[in-house]
Amino acid sequence: MASNAEWIYDTGASRRFYANKELIKDFEVVADGECVYMGNSTTARVICKRKILLKFTSGKLLLLSNTLHLPSLRKNLVFGILLNKAGLKTIVGDNKVVISRNGAFVGKRYLNGSLFVLNLLLKP
Repeated sequence: MASNAEWIYDTGASRRFYANKELIKDFEVVADGECVYMGNSTTARVICKRKILLKFTSGKLLLLSNTLHLPSLRKNLVFGILLNKAGLKTIVGDNKVVISRNGAFVGKRYLNGSLFVLNLLLKP
């Protein structure tokens, strides 16, 4: 099972979210009362947003802008379509996800239970 220090490749989220309190540095406070609507029809309160730098085990870096901190969230999530909008290509198949940029390999991860936990160096 993934910990809240790991990042999950998600195909159903519309933003990037993080649960890990250790990532709360150099943040921007959001408007009081801002919430995100969750897939189970509940809402989660947004505390702040910030840029987060992910370092893949391949050595490649990925900067996630406007990542929202939701204290009630149990996992860090990055949405596949947002990676695509940032110029990355993701291929999902054969129980793995492969991420590349301009034809160069960035990272991959095999299915872990029912989740794709990205191969990252957790302490950059």
